[in-house]
Amino acid sequence: MTTAHPTPAGWYPDPEFSQNLRYWDGRNWTSQTQPLYGQPPVPPTPQLPQSSPALARVIQALLALAALIALASAGLELWGFRLLAEGARNPLSIDLDLFNRYDQLHTIGALASSACTVATGVIWMIWQFGLASRVPQVALRRAPGWHIAAWFVPVVSLWFPVQNLADLRGALDGARAPSRIPAGYLAWWLCWLGGSAATMISVQLSLREPSLSALADSTALEAVGDLASLLAALLAIMAVQDIRSRVRAALSPAPASAADEPVVGRG
Repeated sequence: MTTAHPTPAGWYPDPEFSQNLRYWDGRNWTSQTQPLYGQPPVPPTPQLPQSSPALARVIQALLALAALIALASAGLELWGFRLLAEGARNPLSIDLDLFNRYDQLHTIGALASSACTVATGVIWMIWQFGLASRVPQVALRRAPGWHIAAWFVPVVSLWFPVQNLADLRGALDGARAPSRIPAGYLAWWLCWLGGSAATMISVQLSLREPSLSALADSTALEAVGDLASLLAALLAIMAVQDIRSRVRAALSPAPASAADEPVVGRG
């Protein structure tokens, strides 16, 4: 049994017009064509979305807001841990007004964090899908649709999203194959997974044994999750900036070469 190998990216005879060459990106025919005879063809420049840098700035602003919310939540959880730990040691010291205030602030913080996460996720996926649809497909492991679906499919959502972002980075650099994950991207992703895991475990602890000591442990673990999410947001800002700088470079017009400049004769 033999396995068919995909045709590599390059210029090939246009299946529609025999006098042209058309660029094959490794998966599909593109709209880029060249005359069959004349100057040697060069790989086309990806037609990236003009809105991409603006969307990246919005994502960075939302990530900065998420970092502030995570920092405030971590401080709140540490205060809650202190209240719960003291209440577990000495039930007579419990101040119900303080507990109610903590509970209200915790609810507000959770709602703000959820709203910020949803807004960031929606704009992030629009931004990433737009880029994945325009860069050479040969540099991507997966089709553009997977740059959205990878966030929601169980199991693969633990690894595919960071791979997809690394592939986008490589495609913008002109890579002709999927790229390795940079250290900064990997650090961001591990912090994101760690923060999410700590938050889920803290919820399970609070539901399993609703005692003051168990709630104190759950609150402390939630604070750890908030700190991990804070670091993840800061690293994500750097990752988005890394992609954004490459997009801006690709969208910027190439400077005219000295050979193209008009020659002014001297009298």
